[in-house]
Amino acid sequence: MRKARALLAEPAVGVRRPVVMLSGYHSPEFPVAMMHRRLLKYGAVTGDQSVLVTYRSAGMMEEAALKAKAEIAAKGWEGREVDIVAHSMGGLIARMLIADHGLAVRRLYTLSTPHRGALMAERTAPDEAGRDLIAGSARILGLDAALPKYLAGGGELVCYVTLRDWMVGARRCAPPGMTPIWLDMQRWYLRWLSHFNVVRDDRIMVDLALRLRGEVPLSRVGEPPPRD
Repeated sequence: MRKARALLAEPAVGVRRPVVMLSGYHSPEFPVAMMHRRLLKYGAVTGDQSVLVTYRSAGMMEEAALKAKAEIAAKGWEGREVDIVAHSMGGLIARMLIADHGLAVRRLYTLSTPHRGALMAERTAPDEAGRDLIAGSARILGLDAALPKYLAGGGELVCYVTLRDWMVGARRCAPPGMTPIWLDMQRWYLRWLSHFNVVRDDRIMVDLALRLRGEVPLSRVGEPPPRD
C-alpha cells in the first residue's frame, strides 16, 4: 500500500476520461463526496473533468437516471466516452444510462451495488425505486439481459464490496456470472455500517484510483465473498 501511495503521488500517465460519480438510494451527497475527495487526492480525477450526481428525492430509478443524464449533458459530455464510479444503487443507475439511454461508458466501477438485489429492499421498499431493488425485479432482470452487449462492446465493469453489508449483502454485489472484489473492514467499529464505509476504505480507493489512472491495480477477482 505504501508503494501504491507513492506511485499515486506522481502525475497520471493513463488515458483520462471525464468521471461521473453517482450516489445511492435516497443518499445525501457525503458518501460520493468522500469518494471524490480521495480520488482527487490520488490524481485519479480532476475538478473540471468530474461531476457528482445525487437524487435524494427520486422515488423512481428512471427519475434518478434522467437527473444524471441532465447533469452529464450540462457538462457537455453527452457525446463523449466517460467512466463512472457509483455507490450502491448508483451502479444500477449507471447500467440504466448505458442500456436505456445510450451513454458511452468505457469503465464502470461499483461499490456495494445491489446487482442481484438488496437484502434491505426485501424487508422494506417504500417506493418504486425500492421495489426495483428487490432480487428478481423486472428492472434488475432487464439490466442483466442488457449487460452482455455492454461487455462484448469493450465496456468494463469492476465491482467492489466490503463484507458484513447488512443492507445489500456482499454476495449480491456483482451481476450473475461475475464476482466482486471484496475485503473486510479492518476496524471492528466500521463494520456496523460497512455499506457506507466502503467509500472510506483506502485499500479500495487506492485500487480504484490506479484503475482510473490506467495503471496496474493492486487487486484481482478471486473467490466469491465468504459471507454477506
